[in-house]
Amino acid sequence: MIRPIIPYPELTLNSRLVERYRQRVETESLTEIRRHPISIRYLLLSAFCSQRSQEIVDNIIELFILLVHRLESRSRKRASSELIATAQTTENHDQLLYQIAMAALAQPEGTVQEVIYPVAHETQLETIVEHLGEGGQSFRERLHSKMRLAYTRYYRRLLPLILKALEFRSDSLNLQPLLKAIKVLKISAEFPSAEPYAAEIDVPMDGVLSMDWQETVMVTGKGGEPRVDRAHYELGVLRTIREKLRCKELAVRNYG
Repeated sequence: MIRPIIPYPELTLNSRLVERYRQRVETESLTEIRRHPISIRYLLLSAFCSQRSQEIVDNIIELFILLVHRLESRSRKRASSELIATAQTTENHDQLLYQIAMAALAQPEGTVQEVIYPVAHETQLETIVEHLGEGGQSFRERLHSKMRLAYTRYYRRLLPLILKALEFRSDSLNLQPLLKAIKVLKISAEFPSAEPYAAEIDVPMDGVLSMDWQETVMVTGKGGEPRVDRAHYELGVLRTIREKLRCKELAVRNYG
């Protein structure tokens, strides 16, 4: 975890003065710094480390916000492209479905093999069922599915590591569930995304995830019992963290 260094915490130093000390360190060689009396040397190095640590925290927060945004925006583009392609394919099936309907109405007592197959063979019907099944999936479901796939394949190796480097804080009571959710993510970051949460782990939902994400997160286990999908839950929490960081409702402890 990155903890910004505050030079002489019992004193309140002017930020311009700290900046001046930092610039002095940057312009001096290591030999010159060592020549200073120990009190001056520590003051200069503390000022330098304090500002550098703040810059590092700034960069990490910006990287986190960028990665979550990139994950969602790219997944949205892929979901949109698939939806358009499915719509175009479905339009090509309209004429075939019309012919099937006309054939069925013309011979209502006939069998499928006698009436339907002369108009559309089995392979064509399987293709229609496949595409219409995909078309039944809403855009939100497509988007969440794409985001989960991208997250588990790539982003999950990066984002939890960023979370571990930061300690979040908020004075708002409404954000306490989110802080608990962040702790859950940090603790369970090493577990496989397909592994369900242990029964004793309290997984906060209200005040952390929107209603549509709560619907996405809850899935049915192999035994028919409801459970929380770990990857979708982590994604929902990360999106909320990004939103709260951007609107300054969530801050990093000892910084901001």
